[in-house]
Amino acid sequence: MSKNRTLEKQKNGFEAIEYGPNITGSPAKESGGTGVENIIFTFHGYSRNGWFMDKIAREFLAKYPKSKIYSLHAPHLCENPDKVDVAKAYFPDDIRDHDGNLRRDRQYQWFSILGGRLRIWLRVWFLLPKINRYMDVILREHNLGAENCALIGFSQGGVVAMCAALRRRRAPACVVGHSTLFWGYMPTRCRVPVYFLYGDQDHDIHPK
Repeated sequence: MSKNRTLEKQKNGFEAIEYGPNITGSPAKESGGTGVENIIFTFHGYSRNGWFMDKIAREFLAKYPKSKIYSLHAPHLCENPDKVDVAKAYFPDDIRDHDGNLRRDRQYQWFSILGGRLRIWLRVWFLLPKINRYMDVILREHNLGAENCALIGFSQGGVVAMCAALRRRRAPACVVGHSTLFWGYMPTRCRVPVYFLYGDQDHDIHPK
């Protein structure tokens, strides 16, 4: 296992994989912080879990080595589990079944996609305060403000990242969404820089 990765930890209602070195001797450390200069929160897609953001987390940690990254697991078991190959080396053994696929009890969702648009919107709405409380606690632990954090989400996780950012009193540094969408109808508290990107072979959400 990488020395920069910690297995799942339960904290403030969410389980997350933590990435980042133990930094000492920086001005932030001396001022009562932890030496971490930035916090990055990642949100995985539907029927996946935080381990599926591993590659993204590693890329950002290489680019921003004084960052701490929290790759959250969604809080609900997926209602429509999928057959997902997890043969790659960075997936831990305990999330695989005997065929090398992702175990059904390790497939999560941020919110149910069953029902009409209003029901789905309400599920997102009631989830957001929990996510923002979690992020507030993490930021306080590192003596950092909202301007020192970024939210990155894939697919359903991108919806959560975008909506959670807009409900914060102080805007985070940015939101990055991959193969995701923004539904609108979200009362906002701040303005935040947003970058959405899509693959040209995406069959679910077309880049246009």
